[in-house]
Amino acid sequence: MDLAKNRVIEKFEIERQYWVKRNVDWGIVTENEIDKTFAQNVEWIHSSYNLEPTKELDVEELLSVGELLKDRLSKVDGYIRNVTNALDREMNIEAGTSLYIFKHLVAQKEIIIDMKQKLSIKTPVQNIKKIIKNNKVMAL
Repeated sequence: MDLAKNRVIEKFEIERQYWVKRNVDWGIVTENEIDKTFAQNVEWIHSSYNLEPTKELDVEELLSVGELLKDRLSKVDGYIRNVTNALDREMNIEAGTSLYIFKHLVAQKEIIIDMKQKLSIKTPVQNIKKIIKNNKVMAL
């Protein structure tokens, strides 16, 4: 989209007026205003926002593993990959299941992490700011 073209600006002005009349905050956001790392992190966790049952576990069971994962993350050092892989082995569940749950917990803000810092399986557990468990913040 070329914001330098008069016709594009005219269309946006019509749209702006439409939303102003409905008391809706409206603005144009371009790729220049969005932090690239933040956008990549959102993309990484987005597909896990809603938990879907796996071949082995239903949603309730996944949530139970999530509670174990939060507890484990609050007590260990290392990398997210190490914690999630160990939990998968310990629970004898498909590799990657705990990572899927980790992403869900971040997306649901049950695990608070700085989304402006690169988030991956190599992220140190120490980068987690807080974990919400049973509506209580767990100290890390």
